[in-house]
Amino acid sequence: MFQLLRLYERNKYFRALAQKLGLHGAGYTDISSERFIEYSWAFTNLDEKPGRILDVGSTGSYFPLALACLGYEVYTLDVRPYEYSFPLTNLKNITGDIRNTKFPDDFFKTVTAISTIEHIGLGRYGDPKDREGDKRAIKEIERILMRNGKLLLTVPYGKPTVTQLHRVYNASQLQSILKNFKIESEDYFLKKTGYWIRVSKKDLTETDSKKNVKGIACIKAIK
Repeated sequence: MFQLLRLYERNKYFRALAQKLGLHGAGYTDISSERFIEYSWAFTNLDEKPGRILDVGSTGSYFPLALACLGYEVYTLDVRPYEYSFPLTNLKNITGDIRNTKFPDDFFKTVTAISTIEHIGLGRYGDPKDREGDKRAIKEIERILMRNGKLLLTVPYGKPTVTQLHRVYNASQLQSILKNFKIESEDYFLKKTGYWIRVSKKDLTETDSKKNVKGIACIKAIK
């Protein structure tokens, strides 16, 4: 998270957003939230040389703004409008559905989907209901991602289930939706006594995230 702290200190746009959200300085994020782990993981897996990035499911997140402030060419995509508009020429906000976009083939160097795919097609955020929504989203990501491009994906992981709010995936389900990608790395985290710890994939096999997410998988996949 050190990149984010430096941004808070040095970049007025990121600082303005953080203050608007009530997030201040070194304590501006909740370390008990899975976002603390997911964003930290995503930043450590980005290319050092900034390129064109699509962030899927951006609404309510400071992550795209942080990416833009680090010099990446960032596109946000959500069925809901992205609420933060700052005069950054390298941040483009698009309201739309990842299952059917107007981006050309092979357009993005990186696509990030931080705790997003598990919601697509369930209607929680006003998107049309579709039991295959997560699969259709991954298929579209594959189309718009460059050859050798990178997908950074985080999802709830453990005992598989589908609720009105989210899906929880197991190993075979993740392998299925990512069958056309090469898995370069995978990391797993468990929420224990209020905080997140790194564990093995096996450790999360019986984790119950039906009501509250207690296990997450962080996958770096290459097209």
